[in-house]
Amino acid sequence: MKRWYTVLFVFLAGCLVAGAALTEDEMETLEDYVDLAAVNDDDYEDENEVEYFELTFRTSQRSGTDFNKYNFVAKVFIELEDKKTDTLCHVQGLKQKKNGGDQYTGTDKWRVLVPYGDMKRPKLAAYVVQYGVLVDGEFIVIVEDKDDVETIEELLDRSDALEGADVLFQHQLETQNNDGEPYYTNWQ
Repeated sequence: MKRWYTVLFVFLAGCLVAGAALTEDEMETLEDYVDLAAVNDDDYEDENEVEYFELTFRTSQRSGTDFNKYNFVAKVFIELEDKKTDTLCHVQGLKQKKNGGDQYTGTDKWRVLVPYGDMKRPKLAAYVVQYGVLVDGEFIVIVEDKDDVETIEELLDRSDALEGADVLFQHQLETQNNDGEPYYTNWQ
């Protein structure tokens, strides 16, 4: 009798674990309707004349996706190189997308601002940008863009973490006004 309870427990535990993940159909739909594009880097200076390295990108969920059903998250790994100070470092960040409400168009802008600190003119050496969903605390990658690196582990292994930097990870939603014209919210 104990054996049947053990088999039943293992079966039910397996059902619970399977229920926490995305179904195959949900994953295919998300892969078809979710995009990541326009990854760019630049320099940025704020109103206090603090200089930053800036990485920006856009994501979108096309019509056919229930935007508010999923907990969308962007995850970024950036490797910076500064030849003047002989620095090779990396930063990483994770930001959850805010709920856009009824006027949300499905398009988002993201930016990561890394203060120069002791660096003179940091340049982008490599990056990995991932966009996906959180399901029961697990990050599931839907789309990914990377440059000059094969894996996140490679990026993290070949450079040191940038210590003491107040990295800003910001997000904007594209929404529509009452006339149906799109506009972006303030950086959050």
